[in-house]
Amino acid sequence: MKEYKKVLVLAVGGGNDSVSTVLLQLELNKQFHYKPEHIDIVAVLPDCLEYYNLLKTKHNLISKITENSKRLVGNKEINSFPERVLFNNKNLFKELNIKNIFGLSMEKGSVGILESLKYLLKEDYDLILSIDVGGDFIAHKDNIEVLSPMMDGYMLYALKSLKSYIEESNKKTDMLFSVFGLGTDGESTPEMLDKALDLLPEVKSYKFNKKNISEFIDFYYGIVEKDRYSRTTDFTIKEILEEPHENPTLFRGRFHTKPNKNEKSKIYYGNFNHFQDKKFFGRYYLFKDISLINNNYSHKSRNGLEWFLKVQTQKTKINHELNGQTYNLEKIINSKNFDKETLFFGTPSRKFNKNQQIEIIKDINDMLINKVVDYAIVYKEYIEYLSDNIKKIELKNDLILISKNEKIFLLEKIIKKGNFK
Repeated sequence: MKEYKKVLVLAVGGGNDSVSTVLLQLELNKQFHYKPEHIDIVAVLPDCLEYYNLLKTKHNLISKITENSKRLVGNKEINSFPERVLFNNKNLFKELNIKNIFGLSMEKGSVGILESLKYLLKEDYDLILSIDVGGDFIAHKDNIEVLSPMMDGYMLYALKSLKSYIEESNKKTDMLFSVFGLGTDGESTPEMLDKALDLLPEVKSYKFNKKNISEFIDFYYGIVEKDRYSRTTDFTIKEILEEPHENPTLFRGRFHTKPNKNEKSKIYYGNFNHFQDKKFFGRYYLFKDISLINNNYSHKSRNGLEWFLKVQTQKTKINHELNGQTYNLEKIINSKNFDKETLFFGTPSRKFNKNQQIEIIKDINDMLINKVVDYAIVYKEYIEYLSDNIKKIELKNDLILISKNEKIFLLEKIIKKGNFK
């Protein structure tokens, strides 16, 4: 590995990926003398969550995490989310020369992520190191069993485009990619991982040295795990330490509904067993070329709704971050007619059985009747479970837009024309 002075480290997925970038960097530090003088870490911040006490920058989609940053999930204030926990570990900051943790908002889709990265490259970074834990960043096009491909898909689109931008701008910035903990996230079978790795030219495989990451292990089990347990991180560490864990493992998808404003949300679980191949245990992969990664989750999109309409179909019923989530329409469409009105993504994934999916669609019907949300997108096959007074408009991929509101016809035109902010 070359000697780099200033590095931009991208956590390409969600969950604890920003924290787990440290695990790989400690390994590279000991194994390849990776010792930059300046490291900035970048995390992707979901736009369906609210953040407070972020330090603003000159770019409206880029903020800095601080020791007082907070995240709001529903109405619950979360102080110990991964990026803040990492920011407050001054020992790791000092050892690796980490200077900043940037948060990139997903509000403007993959296009916004690309523009944010271009802005950050005004600084003279000589390396962009992009890191994913689990493997869905490199997901093969045949992999429809993913759980959370949205952030990875945004980043994949942005990084492919960024590579061209760097070349055209004659910037002296190298790009290096890494995946590790393959299969620990429950999103890719061994067969899908093999097919994904086959598409990475000159990918190199290395084995973690457990002695190199002892400080990260202490950090995770001593601080992070208490408030932000991650099976992906936990299994990854156990595999590096050659400690046993359950295999196959029971994983589950989640879907939240709220049929009545005055009642608690309901949670549905889609359980499934996931097997891991030991040949991936304790290994990490380095590569420079992502041009052949071509899955259905990487698209040019200006917001989550546009991405959703390119990804979700009744045929595949992909599990992703937007299922069971709500968007404020005023933030994503060019119209003043939908101020304070909301859209619910009512498409439970293939992880849920048919009876569960029917119960969910009935809940969504009640959410519209009881004005918990104003609009929803659901699968056409369950139209018979919707009330007669619910208006129904077919979109594409056997999806339908539903609402009690007469403005549904205006919203349909906006969606079909792609009149997004």
